[in-house]
Amino acid sequence: MVSVSDEQFDRLNEFVGYGNPDGRYWFVGMEEGREPDLDLSFEIHIRTLWNAVEDVHDTRASLGLDMRGPHPTWRQMSRITMKMDGRSDWSDTTAVRDYKEKKLARAEGDPFITDLMPLPSPNTSAWPYSAPYDNREDYYKKYGTERMEATRDFADRYRPSFIFCHGKLIRNRPYWEVLRALFPADYTPLLDGYMQVARFEFSTVILIPSFLAFDMKIHQLGKIVDALKEWMGRQ
Repeated sequence: MVSVSDEQFDRLNEFVGYGNPDGRYWFVGMEEGREPDLDLSFEIHIRTLWNAVEDVHDTRASLGLDMRGPHPTWRQMSRITMKMDGRSDWSDTTAVRDYKEKKLARAEGDPFITDLMPLPSPNTSAWPYSAPYDNREDYYKKYGTERMEATRDFADRYRPSFIFCHGKLIRNRPYWEVLRALFPADYTPLLDGYMQVARFEFSTVILIPSFLAFDMKIHQLGKIVDALKEWMGRQ
């Protein structure tokens, strides 16, 4: 278990995300995962040195890492971004790996990646911290509303064209309820309820399951984008 000081937490809470918030595409998750072999105390210290918005490649370098590796969530984000841009090679493994390793979440371009909560965790069932909160529930209660408002304000400032919100459950609680509260609008279910979509002021908001869901395969990503574009054509 790792103890995070109040000063460290304040710095972590200032971090918003990776890439270019002026980009067309945003990806919003609940909380960021972490490298299993990286010492968490070291990672927390390095994260306190980051600016509010960082090029993901720079942050990886600061941790002694790079963009090589499986990174399934980032790989799926790359596929969606490429398909949204009309690239025919969005399903090609080599092309996607190249995009992830060279173009994903750079200071210029697309996409922008952000998470509602500031502390990294291996998964939503684990809680590796003893302080400032020794359980996830108290942490959510204290900072959930504040972080939601900050995320909404940041989106209002940059007005992305598309906001992909990924994840469906938080410890068996409906995450989509949180997302609908974050971007309140009249959501339309698509693909038999597999996804939901709505216009929220300046953006099209898309609710989808976790990129790590067992059925989130390449063909399913294609269906998500195709259903979104078909819906947009009807608006």
